[in-house]
Amino acid sequence: MADLREVADLLWGSGGSRVADAVFRRWTQGFVFSEDEPTALEQFEGGPCAVIVPVQAFLLKNALFGSENINWKECSEDERRLLLCHGLCEILEKAQPPHASSLCLVRWAKGK
Repeated sequence: MADLREVADLLWGSGGSRVADAVFRRWTQGFVFSEDEPTALEQFEGGPCAVIVPVQAFLLKNALFGSENINWKECSEDERRLLLCHGLCEILEKAQPPHASSLCLVRWAKGK
């Protein structure tokens, strides 16, 4: 539990400082796809565009140039999730230190 507290303090600040509800909602929204545009991620509460924009860029890169052969204009829910997972994995791979040797592959269960 102490490790969790340290991570929370690192993210949100420590010493009794309280994060404003609006800031907390902004940074904990998760990834939500648009109902109007199949491969578009939506932003709520005014943020966090600094996180959503690069994820959106990798998602589109994989949709347009990836080996999955996905029609980005008419992709299914499973295809959207696959694109999101591939984009997030690619970002995490690029963020790891040189010569890092371990990765964890997470698969999205179909229909979940």
